[in-house]
Amino acid sequence: MDITILICAFALILAAMLVIWQAKALARCDLICKSCGTKQNLPWKRLVFRTHVGNDWQLYCSVCGRKTWFTARKRGQ
Repeated sequence: MDITILICAFALILAAMLVIWQAKALARCDLICKSCGTKQNLPWKRLVFRTHVGNDWQLYCSVCGRKTWFTARKRGQ
């Protein structure tokens, strides 16, 4: 019983670390709004637990005010 709790706790900590790592990697990218085409850079704390499909992320655009899909691209591309 104790080993099961330990394994579950380890798995949850590992999953949380992976989610934060992904959000920090995405914060280094330009997010391009598919509605208005503007580039945005968001802090990683706003990107944790966001809906995404592949390289597209669903976020609120501060320019057009819509909840729309953004494409993540490495800066400089």
